[in-house]
Amino acid sequence: MAASRVNRYALADYQLVVSLPEQLNNSTLLQRSGLTTDKPFVIGGPGETGIEGSYVGQISVKRNTDLWSTQGDATGSWVHSKNLDRTGEIDVDITQISDQVIKLAYLCDAFETIQDAIGGLNIQILNASTQETVVDAVDCYIKKIPDHGFKETADRLTWVFTCGRIMWYI
Repeated sequence: MAASRVNRYALADYQLVVSLPEQLNNSTLLQRSGLTTDKPFVIGGPGETGIEGSYVGQISVKRNTDLWSTQGDATGSWVHSKNLDRTGEIDVDITQISDQVIKLAYLCDAFETIQDAIGGLNIQILNASTQETVVDAVDCYIKKIPDHGFKETADRLTWVFTCGRIMWYI
């Protein structure tokens, strides 16, 4: 008798690892945030100690364009068109009380204030337990600081990264 396979899933198994471009190295805003260009920062996973959590509610990845499209005509013929556009977006929902929200806001401020051409962020989504790359995205920018609501309960803020190229390694 063959052993049965057990499948399991946990959001805490996934982390966004964000690497900053070298051009941000001298940003005073970045220095105030505690972020450095020589060490990526991590969003998600089980939290720093593995028991307190990371305030992440969701991570989603999507490409902007379908790989294949099909166009037919009135005579019954069709053409399949391949598109190698690998641009897309990574969204991450973070509860507004997380320290990561402050870091991301400082990062937005740094990109706003520096007038030089700055390369984008590199983002990897890793399986936290195996450290294997699931998604690799290059030349990414935060689209905007999410709208904040200050009310009775804490909100989840959706941070949207626009990405130059997204590759899956599932």
